[in-house]
Amino acid sequence: MCLVLSYSDHNPPHWSALMLSLNDAQLATVMTAAADVDPDRRSLFLERCAPMLHMRGRRFTDADLIEITKLACTGLVRRSADQIAPPTAR
Repeated sequence: MCLVLSYSDHNPPHWSALMLSLNDAQLATVMTAAADVDPDRRSLFLERCAPMLHMRGRRFTDADLIEITKLACTGLVRRSADQIAPPTAR
């Protein structure tokens, strides 16, 4: 499975198009993470993921992808109070 992302004009020109190859499990990881993002902001989520994956090289791992999707969600995901785990006692 290939994921092709095109970047808007505000990004560096050498990132105008970037193709990434994902296996089925990796695509499911991206889709699951994207489901937590408001539909209006999913494009931004993908635009954050692609360059970070590209920087990891062609053979990024599933662990790399999980870490990157978590980073890409920063500031894009709103959780209700009941979804946030209470702080642990120190």
